[in-house]
Amino acid sequence: MQPVQSPNVIIEKVSIRSTFLDRQVIIDFYLPGNASVADGIGLLLINDGQNMEELGLAKILEKFYDAKLVRPLICAAIHTGPNVKWNMVLLQLRIILAGEPGQGIILPLS
Repeated sequence: MQPVQSPNVIIEKVSIRSTFLDRQVIIDFYLPGNASVADGIGLLLINDGQNMEELGLAKILEKFYDAKLVRPLICAAIHTGPNVKWNMVLLQLRIILAGEPGQGIILPLS
């Protein structure tokens, strides 16, 4: 866990094993530090999320929270692996093989 210099945003790095992708998947969670369930916490999933530190997401969230522009968010920044193009091909094949339109597919991370 790597806290930001504010009580409003806490960063936690998690690594899980994906059998579908056959690799470790790293997810950086940006957690609202001073929020409660009663605040109505939202969820933001960020694909290609490995550059959020460089982008300054924690500082952006801090400014938004201070100005009360957004409700508290759990941001899950999912890192892309080295084979991102191959993963997209696999995803497209799964969609094609899913069957009828609107049925959807389930893509497990693990």
